[in-house]
Amino acid sequence: MKKFFVGGILMAAVLLAAPLPTLWANALRPWTPVPVESRFVVLQSLAGLAVLDRMTNLIWEKSPSEGSGAGWANSIRLCNDRSLGGFGWRLPKIEELHTLADFDGVVAGAPFEHVDPNVYYISASEVPTDNGSGSTQAFAVKFGVSGTHLISKSTESHRVWCVKGGAN
Repeated sequence: MKKFFVGGILMAAVLLAAPLPTLWANALRPWTPVPVESRFVVLQSLAGLAVLDRMTNLIWEKSPSEGSGAGWANSIRLCNDRSLGGFGWRLPKIEELHTLADFDGVVAGAPFEHVDPNVYYISASEVPTDNGSGSTQAFAVKFGVSGTHLISKSTESHRVWCVKGGAN
């Protein structure tokens, strides 16, 4: 039996606790189902340091950052400054990070290295505010728990996993 992973269905299940209509609208994108065994391709043209996800057409770093991590603003800068295969790297949106989570909460596919299921990976997605003031929180993913988490943009540091492609 072939196992198919449909990101839109996963995100709907994972984000059930998120009451944010805009997050729902963005999360329910129609990803194309791809068999897991052919979903990821290590890009030798980028020295084997990046992986193409055929389901989303996003290019991910093969190995996310290790160590203590970075704060939200520094994470954005870190990704924007990446030059592997040319510029265009960015911090992923929360729904993009969720496409890498399997139903068991682990990263789907074998080509990624050094993904720690016990730490948070930060996203570029900010938590909207009711009063229009600047948000103090961002969304993050912890693959070992599988779900969306809120983190402080100014006081917390988390791992960074840069992506290339898709809409900014």
